[in-house]
Amino acid sequence: MDPNRPYMTPKEARRFTKEYMKLNKMISNQLVAAESMGEAKQGLDMLKQLASYDLPQAKTFYGLALLM
Repeated sequence: MDPNRPYMTPKEARRFTKEYMKLNKMISNQLVAAESMGEAKQGLDMLKQLASYDLPQAKTFYGLALLM
């Protein structure tokens, strides 16, 4: 975690969680609908980018997506 990054307020954390869940659903739908690995690559790349921000949820979701 970046020590210079300020902590989120409770309101910001709730909004982040809500938006993050929407994004996860969109990416999940894209991965499920993909008919080839090439089509799934964009969704996997997005998840990889999210995981690079040191978000435990994103790392978990990325790992699960790779297993699928």
